[in-house]
Amino acid sequence: MAKKLSQDEKEFLKTLGERIRKIRKSQNLTQQDLGFQAQVHDNLVGRVERGEMGTNVLNLYKLAKVLNVDLNEFLEARD
Repeated sequence: MAKKLSQDEKEFLKTLGERIRKIRKSQNLTQQDLGFQAQVHDNLVGRVERGEMGTNVLNLYKLAKVLNVDLNEFLEARD
């Protein structure tokens, strides 16, 4: 049984997804392009970008590698 996410967790996922989407779009990649190059399903990319789901650190690493950014770009807090 899946645990219900707290509001903080939901906000974290939403912010994470927004950061990934912004970087992806700045590089003129589609979700399909990113998914293919990172060897993850494009549905995963879309759901993560919308903050609908979390993913494991390995998938985040793959996305960051394709986008040519440090994994911290996805995770660091910003004001």
